[in-house]
Amino acid sequence: MMAQVFLYLTWAFVFFLIWRDGKRHEKTLPGLWLPLLWLMILASRDPSFWFDPATVEVTGAIEMYESGNAFNRNIYLIFIGIGIAILVKRGVDFGHFAQKNQALLFFSLYGALSIAWSDYPLVAMKGYVKAIIANVTMVLIVLTDPAPVEAVKRLIRRSAYVLIPLSVVFSKYFPDIGRVYHSRSGVGQFTGVTRDGNSLSTTCYICGLIIIWDLIQKDASKDKVGFGMNLMLLGMILWLFRMADGGTAIVCTMIAAVLLILIRKNVMESKILAIARHMGILLVIVTPILIIGFAFFLNTISSIFGHSETLWGRYELWGHLLSISGNPLIGTGFQSFWLGSRLQTMWEIYWWRPTEAHSGYVETYLTLGYFGLFLLGAVIVGACKRASGTTLNSDLRALRIAYLFSILLYNLLEAGFRTLHPTWFLFLLMLIETRQLVQEEEVTEPQRMVGRFVAHAGVRAIK
Repeated sequence: MMAQVFLYLTWAFVFFLIWRDGKRHEKTLPGLWLPLLWLMILASRDPSFWFDPATVEVTGAIEMYESGNAFNRNIYLIFIGIGIAILVKRGVDFGHFAQKNQALLFFSLYGALSIAWSDYPLVAMKGYVKAIIANVTMVLIVLTDPAPVEAVKRLIRRSAYVLIPLSVVFSKYFPDIGRVYHSRSGVGQFTGVTRDGNSLSTTCYICGLIIIWDLIQKDASKDKVGFGMNLMLLGMILWLFRMADGGTAIVCTMIAAVLLILIRKNVMESKILAIARHMGILLVIVTPILIIGFAFFLNTISSIFGHSETLWGRYELWGHLLSISGNPLIGTGFQSFWLGSRLQTMWEIYWWRPTEAHSGYVETYLTLGYFGLFLLGAVIVGACKRASGTTLNSDLRALRIAYLFSILLYNLLEAGFRTLHPTWFLFLLMLIETRQLVQEEEVTEPQRMVGRFVAHAGVRAIK
């Protein structure tokens, strides 16, 4: 009975936060609800689970990846259909989108082409539709809003309002939903609205940054209610981090939070922008060195953050994966590695049955080969240069740098560049350029310059 009471109170708290968010901030179009629901699904569990939590979604990963879930597939198709209808109604300029996002377009076209040499082309095509078409559609709905910067903040903020309180309630009062127990050790792990501890930590990382952003705003403490609510949410996130024990997401949150604070407070802003401008090139050069020389990297990281066993486990996993990786130039085809005999081989080696490489860059190499890694590197380089642009809206610039840097770091040790992973969606959200963003860049900054000039002239006139 008490569990139900806490659940009702939590939903009341969630609706209050969303209602208050709509009253206090700039208006956005109703279409934003669709990508909001999409992000919340990516950051929690499949739709089939939420419609019937008592049903076991799939008993074996082989069946899941080869046949999929018909209910989930239909839900995703509905999302895509509604999303495309919204974009058509808005009159989105797809030619402008292709021109401004050429690196992403080439990466997407290569991914589509790779379906041809996949040994599971139907599965590859399904993965492509979800990873590229669905995610890009949802991102465009956000970024073609008349107030795109506010739409980005509202999207992530409202996701935090829903996912974080529910994760706390599920973990504490609904163990059948909010906890899992390891089959061998029997040790329990808090999962909240997600599948496992790593996923919960990732959700906390994504949501935590926007809460920190709201807390460090100028005069944020003047709004006593809002400031108190954000502190409460931050406390929930810290508690969930502690219970989920996801080291990679915690480190990414800490680094991104420092970047947000430094940029927001104009401390070393010019130096951070200069570093961010070349961050993509640096990552493209350094990442292969880190992966090849991972033994030294592991000793250093584990001595600082712990989790040496899981880090060494990744190193061993990568060795096994590379030994059965197939064609090094073109890979196995889009989202086609973890299928059939390759999946069976990995399951025979590891009792915990891996279904990912625990590195976004290794995962990309397995499925798209060196060509795919090269194109992904081009996307990253372009995204970093664009995020550091001085003409960009200052709020969006800070969020893009913080999220992009942490996502790129996250993918060193977690496979975030995957079909239905929330960090892949956030990555696209932070790199895609639209006409609305360009217009905001052109209008907002001159308005600020004029405003500063008028204010300065007014002060001089008063004196």
